[in-house]
Amino acid sequence: MSLVMAASGFIVFYHYGMPAITDTEVNELLLTQAQSAVLINIMLVHIFYLLTARSLTLSAFQTNPFSNKWIVGGIAVTVMLQIILVYVLPETAFNPLRTAPFPVEWWPFIILLALPGLFIIELEEFLVERLKRRSRRKE
Repeated sequence: MSLVMAASGFIVFYHYGMPAITDTEVNELLLTQAQSAVLINIMLVHIFYLLTARSLTLSAFQTNPFSNKWIVGGIAVTVMLQIILVYVLPETAFNPLRTAPFPVEWWPFIILLALPGLFIIELEEFLVERLKRRSRRKE
């Protein structure tokens, strides 16, 4: 899972952060926006992992996503904190993570790069269950 997280974070940073660095200067705002986008991407990878970790045997697509109100509440709080960290705190004097608001157009790409973590874990659960069924049939 950490490999997926690192890869998606690297791709987000490379895509948005590398244009901020040229031979002669660094666009500090664009670089900070790219770093903020990576932070959001990592948080989204964890949210998707949480959705898959609810059951070791059932797929996240087979379980009711609203059956555990604590998880739904935790995801809602996490998303709200992400938005506050990136879009509200930079406008105040208190910005401990030194984030910067990035364009809304970046969100689909960031979400798209966080999704492979969900599908990799789902594929693993599917293969484990399939192997278990096969071994039961052979016995």
